[in-house]
Amino acid sequence: MRSAGAGVLFAIVVVFAGKADERFLAGSEIRSLIAGQVTTGFSDRGRFWTEWHADGSYCNRLLVNDPDLPCFARGRWRIDGDLRCAKPTTATWQYCRRIQRTGPNAYRSFTTDGALTETWSVISR
Repeated sequence: MRSAGAGVLFAIVVVFAGKADERFLAGSEIRSLIAGQVTTGFSDRGRFWTEWHADGSYCNRLLVNDPDLPCFARGRWRIDGDLRCAKPTTATWQYCRRIQRTGPNAYRSFTTDGALTETWSVISR
């Protein structure tokens, strides 16, 4: 009996250990993760690449990561509390996202009301 109980306890610890990395990031973690980096991933628009410049500007490309092509969207990004916010240059609005780490170099972005918008990773460090 004792060994069966230990086996069940071990299985529970292994399951929870696999989820330890899955958490929402603090604003300072988000800034150090993306500032000066390129991220790539998928959204409802398809594959994307985003250059998050350290000066607070960004350039977003869809479908093809070619620096010679114009940005699909560009604007300014900032950290507001524990949210990454971006305001396209041509817009009067901004959008903010909570960032969740789901594994080594694996992230998801969520709206403030909890809707999943993107899955992504950092491709330059």
